[in-house]
Amino acid sequence: MKNILKVRKLRLISLILIFAVVASIFTIAYAYRIPEVVTKEGIRFKYGHRATYDYNVTLAPNILYNNRTFLENPNTTFLKLLRDVNISYNYEFYSTAPSNVSGNLTATVIVGQTPLWKKALDYKVIKFSGSTATFSTYLNISKILNFTKIISDEIGIQASKYYVKLVMEPKVRASIKGETVTESYPTSFTIDLDLTSGLALFSQREFHSETPVTYEEVSKNYVYLGFATLTVSQFRLISAIPLIASLTLLGSTIIANRGRILGTTSAESERISKRYRSILVNVSEAPSEESMTVIDVKQFKDLVKVAESLAKPIIHFSTSGQSTKHIYFVTDGDVLYRYSIDEE
Repeated sequence: MKNILKVRKLRLISLILIFAVVASIFTIAYAYRIPEVVTKEGIRFKYGHRATYDYNVTLAPNILYNNRTFLENPNTTFLKLLRDVNISYNYEFYSTAPSNVSGNLTATVIVGQTPLWKKALDYKVIKFSGSTATFSTYLNISKILNFTKIISDEIGIQASKYYVKLVMEPKVRASIKGETVTESYPTSFTIDLDLTSGLALFSQREFHSETPVTYEEVSKNYVYLGFATLTVSQFRLISAIPLIASLTLLGSTIIANRGRILGTTSAESERISKRYRSILVNVSEAPSEESMTVIDVKQFKDLVKVAESLAKPIIHFSTSGQSTKHIYFVTDGDVLYRYSIDEE
């Protein structure tokens, strides 16, 4: 019975160790799914462009506007009254950090008829230093309409709509926090000249663009265990220790007790029979123990020592049933030395 319990205990220990190995593998797998470093993104600074076209128009004397001959930033006006358009362009480069800015400002006046033709009437390049730049120009609408008539007569195609456009393109170079930003920001202000309706239509006059410059900060990732804070690399290393320990213990247990655990080893009684056959005497009946003093020894080797000291053989008796019981004994007068094995 003791031997059976020992086998069951070894099997239980082996199962526990196998569970520990599996749990350790899952822990290691989890540890390697955690990134060793974390990347934090942020905004170092922002920079942007603002462009505004302010304009005023000069009109012929009129009753409609109560003899006013000057209008500021109108959305529309009448071609027959319109004489001149004065345009002021204001540009600003800004940033959330100190910057050193310089650049060139290109101004182009274009007249055309979509989609047939276009012609540049004026082209200028202005250098500027600092975060702002300005440009002003004067458009004589009567001369521009005469120019469109000349082109239309040349190509033999008359149209009902023309446009005049002021295209502004600042090319900026800025130094911000050790970084160099080189960009252009082209915008345009358009006046549509509709001869059929007799109207001059003015386009969008305000423009804005902003760009964030980001950074990435890479740092070690940490695992918080309650009792300690570890880097991921440390956690991976430590998570391997239980696996190594469990595998070592499991391997040692299996190697040392593989027969008992797997049930493939020879029974203890078989090993005793093979090793001590010269001093064993098998009997079919057990001796009466009623009048004898019985002393149970812990190991068979102890019984061998008794037999050798008394120069007597070891008597072996076995019973069969659901389990086999082997009894080994040596008698010395009324004293019986006994060793028992219960085997499945």
